Amino acid sequence: MPRPEKSIVNPLQGPPFTDHTGRRAISAYWGKRPRADAPILPPQWSFQFYVTSGATTDSAPELPERLLAATRKPVLDSYPIRLDVIFMPGADTNELLDAYHEGRAHFNLLVQVEAEDWEIVGATVVSFDLKSDYHDEAEPSTNIERNVQWGDLKAASGRGVAETRFVGELLHDTAGASGQDEMNNAYYEKLEQGRSDWA
Repeated sequence: MPRPEKSIVNPLQGPPFTDHTGRRAISAYWGKRPRADAPILPPQWSFQFYVTSGATTDSAPELPERLLAATRKPVLDSYPIRLDVIFMPGADTNELLDAYHEGRAHFNLLVQVEAEDWEIVGATVVSFDLKSDYHDEAEPSTNIERNVQWGDLKAASGRGVAETRFVGELLHDTAGASGQDEMNNAYYEKLEQGRSDWA
C-alpha cells in the first residue's frame, strides 16, 4: 500500500454549516491524502476562530482559507490542522467565551477576528483552563492577548522573549500541549489504511 504523501497539501474549504447554536460557520483545513488520487483526510480536531468584524459566510466565503494560510508556517511540518470559523458579527469577547464553553471545543484556546483589516491589526487570542470558571474575574487562568500578529516561527526567531508571539505559534504550542499527538497518530493510522474519511 502506498505511503501517505509527505507534504501537507493546500487547504480544502467545506460548504457553510451551522454550529451547535445555529450560527453560520465554514471549515478550512490542511491535511494529507493516502495517495495522489484520493481526497484529503480532514483532521477531526479543530481550533475555533470567531469572526466578529461583521463579515458573514456570504460576504467573505474565502475568509477561512485566508485565516488558515495566515497560520500555516508554524504547523506545516508537524500537525494537520482544521479551523472552524464561526461568524458572530458584533459579538464581544465574553460572548465568544460563552459560545466556546457551550460547544465544549477540544483546545483551551479561541481566536477572535474583530477587524476588517485583520491581517494588519492582528487577532485576539484567548486561552483558558476548561476546568475553571472563566467568569470569575479573580481567576488567573484566563489570558486575553489582543493584537496578536500573524506570522511564522522563522520570523519569530529574532524577537525578544517578552514580545507577543504570533497566532500560528500559539496554535502550534497549544496543539502539542493538548494531546494532539495522540489524535495525530489516529490520523496517520487512517491514512495508512488508505482512508480519506472517518466513517
